[in-house]
Parts: sequence; C-alpha cells; structure tokens
Amino acid sequence: MESILQNISEYRLLNNLIPGGFFVGVLSWAAGWASSDVNFIFIIAISYVAGVILSRLGSLIVEPVAKKAFKVEFAPYTDYCQAEKRYPKLTIMNTENNIYRTFVAMGACLLLGAPLIGLLGMGNGNALCVLVLMATLFIIVFMIAYIKRTQHIVYRVQDELVTPKAKKAKK
Repeated sequence: MESILQNISEYRLLNNLIPGGFFVGVLSWAAGWASSDVNFIFIIAISYVAGVILSRLGSLIVEPVAKKAFKVEFAPYTDYCQAEKRYPKLTIMNTENNIYRTFVAMGACLLLGAPLIGLLGMGNGNALCVLVLMATLFIIVFMIAYIKRTQHIVYRVQDELVTPKAKKAKK
C-alpha cells in the first residue's frame, strides 16, 4: 500500500482522490448506503476512479462551457510553458485551477445524481435537499474561483513574457 501511495503524484492525489472521495462519500450519505461493510482499499480505489472521471468531465465539459458561457480565455500553451520556466508558481496555480474545475464537475454530477437517487427511492427528502443545495453551492463557488484563477494565470503568463527592459520602463 505504501509503495502505491509513493507512486501517485501530489497532483493526482489532490485532483483525483480528494474530489472522488468527497463525491463517493456525499453520494453514499445521500443515498443512505452503509459503508461499514465495504473494504477500505475498495473505497479508496472507487474514490480514485470517480475522481479521474470527474477530472475528465471537468476537462471535456466544464472548461468548454466556461469558455463559451463566461468568455474565459486561456494563455497560449507555448507562452504558458515559457512563463512557467520563469515563474514556477504557475504550476501550482494551474494545479489548483484544475482542482476547481474538477469540483465544478463534481457539483454538476451530484446535482444530476439527486433526482436519480429520489427516483430510485433511496435516501430521504432532507438528505436530497441538502445534496442539491451543496451541489449548487459547489458549482457556483468553484466556477467563480475557476474563472478568477484562469484570469490570474493569463495575467501572470503575459506579465512573465514582458522583457526585463520593458518591466523596468513600466516602473
């Protein structure tokens, strides 16, 4: 188990396991599933896979929606790579941004899962109401954070590409 955790990068841990674990936990709670009978390793594996799926949904659906609906623009990849060499914190900022995007996807999936849980007769009305409110809050808060962080990353990329002479001239 220890060697498996050592081989999982920090990015994958943060972007897959945490959102996936939260998703599986909230969904289990809302549906009234008891997790005490399930193996811990199985829960970790399911959480990780759920996180991978949520991350991909964020990349394939949330990002294009943000681009079209909120006019979010990204820095060109070559510019980003050049700026990242000069300003390594861009890597951390981009990782956090991807986590925000994954949380938006998680909120959307939880919002879509609530009616399904209700139709299947699982959970109770109070849990489903809390699930809908929580999912909506996740979508709103993390979409705003995603948009704001993306704008900041674009600004930092553009700022890092300005030559040192031009920076001095600005001052």
